[in-house]
Amino acid sequence: MANTPLNPAPVKGAQAPAQAALQSERALTDPHGDADVHGAHDADDEWETVMRTKAPPPRPGYAQRWVRLTVHGQEDPANVMRKRNEGWAPRPAQSLPPGFFAPIVEHASMGNVIINGDMILMERPQAIHDKQARHHQKMASLQAQSIDRYLAQNIPGGRGFGQGEVSEFSRKTTTGRRPKIADD
Repeated sequence: MANTPLNPAPVKGAQAPAQAALQSERALTDPHGDADVHGAHDADDEWETVMRTKAPPPRPGYAQRWVRLTVHGQEDPANVMRKRNEGWAPRPAQSLPPGFFAPIVEHASMGNVIINGDMILMERPQAIHDKQARHHQKMASLQAQSIDRYLAQNIPGGRGFGQGEVSEFSRKTTTGRRPKIADD
């Protein structure tokens, strides 16, 4: 994996032609003067620290997130493939807005991608993102209903002032999979 230099000028012989073209298209100055692109606010007297993982604004109709690519210097293909199976794909480097600087690296299997440290910027259509959010909300609601039913069946006493209190609650829940625990 080749690292892209931080300056916008192409380095002779060190970059692929596609990377050089991307570098020259992305100017470090925004012609519209967008303060979010530069990170510091010239109008304010105080400096605001820019997040290391600041991402460009998502494209219309897409949700985006940083996805872990490596752990302790080792590639984590299982995490990336899990996200790919959920509909996430690397955000194309060509989709960056003018003036937004982000490190672009040529990945061996994914082409020119936006990488920040050990994370890659991925996106997916908003419709898929909303569908998964509705699924997670439904599952959380079912779990809460299950707990409510269990408590209603097992709380001693009656209703109102005579109702008993639950001082300890223990219930085992599982998704059916046993966690893999590494050997010491």
